[in-house]
Amino acid sequence: MNYHRPLPSNADINEVILKKQKTGDWTVSIVVTYDADYLEKPEVEDIDVKDTVGIDLGITKFVHDSENRAFARLDEHDGRERIEKRHRSLSRKQHDSANWNKARRSLARAYERLKNRREDYREKIAHWYTREYDAVFLEDLDVSSMTQQDRNARNIASMSWYETLQAFKRHGKKNGRSWEGDC
Repeated sequence: MNYHRPLPSNADINEVILKKQKTGDWTVSIVVTYDADYLEKPEVEDIDVKDTVGIDLGITKFVHDSENRAFARLDEHDGRERIEKRHRSLSRKQHDSANWNKARRSLARAYERLKNRREDYREKIAHWYTREYDAVFLEDLDVSSMTQQDRNARNIASMSWYETLQAFKRHGKKNGRSWEGDC
């Protein structure tokens, strides 16, 4: 078994979740309760303006901040091509045959790989900003109305702004930083 991280010594196990993924892999999630040793957030009066950053979430650039630093969006072209190729392969197989199941698992792995790349990119950016700055301010967006428009709905959905905000909240809490923003 590969552990993501060791269980805390002072934790109480609440539940164990066993789940079979679409790829055929099994995962075990162990839900525990414990008192985490998070860093203390600095008081608002103690935060220097130089130690703060404002972040604009966008489509052409994933993140553009007040320090005029920009992070490009993740290049998903190869991942999307891989998914399209696997979809075509799956459609040529006889439904519910051994080859169809093999192609289905291959397609599920391609989707999972793209999802993992997106998540890794978001987590790394959120971790870097919350380690570098005492306070992070994120743009307030109305994502649901933006995705109902015709032109950029796919691009907006692939940016995963809500998950990005959640990553900033998680890392801000863990690193003892202040954050503001809501998607």
